[in-house]
Amino acid sequence: MDDESHLPEVKAYLEAQIKRRGLPLQIKTWAELSPLYTKVKRMFDIIFNFVFIIVFMIVVTSVINTVTMSIIERTKEIGTLRALGLKRRGVIKLFAVESAMLGLLGCLLGIVLTIFCWLLVKVIEPQWVPPNIPREIPLEVYLIPSYLIVSFFFLLTLATLVAILPARKACGKPIVDALDHS
Repeated sequence: MDDESHLPEVKAYLEAQIKRRGLPLQIKTWAELSPLYTKVKRMFDIIFNFVFIIVFMIVVTSVINTVTMSIIERTKEIGTLRALGLKRRGVIKLFAVESAMLGLLGCLLGIVLTIFCWLLVKVIEPQWVPPNIPREIPLEVYLIPSYLIVSFFFLLTLATLVAILPARKACGKPIVDALDHS
């Protein structure tokens, strides 16, 4: 089966066919035959979700910190732009577009690196021998396009929106104070 969600239906159908034919057989699922597998899979799901949350928080914090520090360090530049006549809204748009372009470049680079690593694993075909199993098991990496697309748009949106608040704050300073910022 390609999808485990159909397992109860398929099991019931097979059991009915076996009973109808009077065969002395039983149908057991993989989970029933190996409860250890189910427990280990659940454990790994929890571990991977925990690691995902940690990496996600690191990425979000890094993006917020980088964009915020970039704008704060350029307060003199904002003061100069404002002194030359650029409106606050124009400065905010300028920083939002700049941050969006950097986010786009970072997302595209991330996707290229992800695909490269995926292809590398496919070419190398690494294997490992789990405990109590006499044969090697191939390590597989699944590339899920929907995850890439969601990550791409989330990070692009994050990079764009994160620029607005510090840019608004920097634009709120009087021009003279922004020019004197150190």
